[in-house]
Amino acid sequence: LTDDPIVISGSANFSNASTHDNDENMLIIRGSTSVADIFLCEFMRLFKHFERRNEVNSLSDEDEVKDRFLKSDDSWAKPYFEDGTPEQKERMLFRNTILKKKDDGGLALLLDNTTM
Repeated sequence: LTDDPIVISGSANFSNASTHDNDENMLIIRGSTSVADIFLCEFMRLFKHFERRNEVNSLSDEDEVKDRFLKSDDSWAKPYFEDGTPEQKERMLFRNTILKKKDDGGLALLLDNTTM
């Protein structure tokens, strides 16, 4: 997303108690696009999981049963190509994402063709 990302992680939450009284920790990592990519991917994985759970929880029991299975046509893809939809914006954000095979056989996610 940027050539000089900043990732802030840890248990501290910037509250008065967190910064003065509690035994909290914070790690600030700057300039590592690979670390930022990993954190972004994990954030997106969790966000999409809970977004979907919220959608299913809002369905009636009857609609939930209908929604359990994948659609057999390509109607699911339409929002990803309609201007201004959240799905289209997400697709555009990750359009330069590639997977690169690592030496150990695993996969590395690279955003904007960055290197490991």
